[in-house]
Amino acid sequence: MALMFAAKLGRKKLYAISGSPAKKRTALEMGANEFLNHNDADAMTHAQSSMDFILVTLSTQQKIDFSKFFQLLRPRGTICFVGMVPPITADVFTMGFTMHNITTSNTGGRKDMIEMLQFCATHSIGAPHVSLRPMDQVNQVIHELEDLKEATRFVLTTTS
Repeated sequence: MALMFAAKLGRKKLYAISGSPAKKRTALEMGANEFLNHNDADAMTHAQSSMDFILVTLSTQQKIDFSKFFQLLRPRGTICFVGMVPPITADVFTMGFTMHNITTSNTGGRKDMIEMLQFCATHSIGAPHVSLRPMDQVNQVIHELEDLKEATRFVLTTTS
C-alpha cells in the first residue's frame, strides 16, 4: 500500500524493491515505475546512489543484510523501517562520508489514522489482493504466507 500512497501523493519516481521477481507485476500495478530485484547484482550496481529515500515495509524474523540497500541511497539519503525486522548493522564509518540516515516510524495516533483513512477514501486506495479466510484456517494461512510469492493480505474472520 505504501506504493499506492506515494503515487497518490505525487511522487514521480517510485521503485519497488524485492528479491522475488514474481512480485514485479503487482508492484507496477500498485504504482511503482520501476522494479528492482535486490538479488540481481547488475541491477543493484546500476541503481547505486539513485534513491533519496527507502521505506522498508518488510516484516520478518529472518536475518537480513541491509548493507546492500544503503548503496542505493544518494548522499544524505534515508532508510526508514516501518516493518518489524531483526536488529540491523550499519557501517557507521562509511555513513560518516555518505551522511545516510536510519530512522523508524510507528503507527500514528487517532488523528493520523483518521487523516489516512480520509486520504484513502478520497483517492480510492484500498488493500489489493485480499483473501478472507475463516479463523480455523489460521495455520494454513501462516504456511501460505511463508511460501507466498505475490503480495497478498489475509483477513481472518470469525463467526459472531
